[in-house]
Amino acid sequence: MADIEIRPIDRMKEPGRFEKEFVLFPWKIYRSKENRSKGWAKAWCPPLIIDHMDRFNTTKNEKLKRITAQAFLAYRGGETVGRITAQINHAHIEYFKEDVGFFGYFECIEDKAVAHALFEAAAAWVRERGVRRIRGPFSFSIADDWGWKCDLGPDMPAGYDTMPMVYQPHNPPYYNEFATSWGMTKLQDHLAYHLDMEKGLSEKMHRVAELVEKKASKFGKITYRHVKLSDWDREIALVREVIDDAWEPNWGQVPYTPAELDHDAKDLKMVMEERLIWLVFIGDEIAGFIMGLPDVNLVQSKINGRLLPFGLLRLLWAVKVRRRWARGRCTHLGIKRKFQHRGLEAPLIVKLFQAGREIGVVDCELSWILESNKPMRTLAEPFSDRIWMSYRSYEKAI
Repeated sequence: MADIEIRPIDRMKEPGRFEKEFVLFPWKIYRSKENRSKGWAKAWCPPLIIDHMDRFNTTKNEKLKRITAQAFLAYRGGETVGRITAQINHAHIEYFKEDVGFFGYFECIEDKAVAHALFEAAAAWVRERGVRRIRGPFSFSIADDWGWKCDLGPDMPAGYDTMPMVYQPHNPPYYNEFATSWGMTKLQDHLAYHLDMEKGLSEKMHRVAELVEKKASKFGKITYRHVKLSDWDREIALVREVIDDAWEPNWGQVPYTPAELDHDAKDLKMVMEERLIWLVFIGDEIAGFIMGLPDVNLVQSKINGRLLPFGLLRLLWAVKVRRRWARGRCTHLGIKRKFQHRGLEAPLIVKLFQAGREIGVVDCELSWILESNKPMRTLAEPFSDRIWMSYRSYEKAI
């Protein structure tokens, strides 16, 4: 590793260099002459440059109030050949009582020595801050995109040649080998279930949803409605009411602060489609919600990461005017505790499915679903035709 140099870089102190060398580095991997004809490179959706700059802006990203992070670049012969972040998630340590640090935003040329040098730099940084294990990739947390695409066997391929849906990660196949060759072992997978919208839901699924509604109605009249983005504050308050009550944190999930939830909601607002978000009420009380997002990656992939001069117009036209989508992703589903275990998820999924078909969705994804979350997998599997993408995180004692 003598010819590899790892240097820290600070987005706030050197924003121009940070954009050029850190944020734009993935273009060297996925758009290089040697890679761009490969299936996994063609499937890459360039991130919005302004979004990634804001993620590292400590005055804009609410999550960075509870996360301390350091970005690193790898150089060889004066050329940037890789990047990584190391982070201490103080909220995670406090909540789960785990002495663990994290790495994320990893991108690297196909060179094991470079990858290992980056992992070593991240491990050394978190170890200096008192932890004895490192996990990743988490960019920056489990509430953001995390994991690397990986194969789960011949019947469940990784989908390297398929563009991921909105807010899902993507990577070359060789990243997983880099992790295991450095001594990391599998920590947790999250799964993306596929729904064939053209095939439709079975009659049995519709009957189950109807039966659930009848049983739940003994608690009060059940009503459904779409979210109203024009009444943003009220709608966010209802969603927060469900989240605060319903979501006992899953593996790795730290409870949101109100400011973090508001921040994430505002980030999503531009791509939200009212017809893909359902609220369910029992009597006058909000009981739960389901949220789907149109897959803006299909548009974003064509603007090469830049909103100006025409990228923003293309996105706005697709989201606000055309409003027809070939793909969509179910990202959130929550039911208040006192209404849980009564199957209300089923009619919500049916309604989301029907709404998706009405706006042209052919491929629908249910994700993130943790491999270890047996209840959610049991719920998702009857509606889906297969797992079409899987994402893996790793861990190593340091």
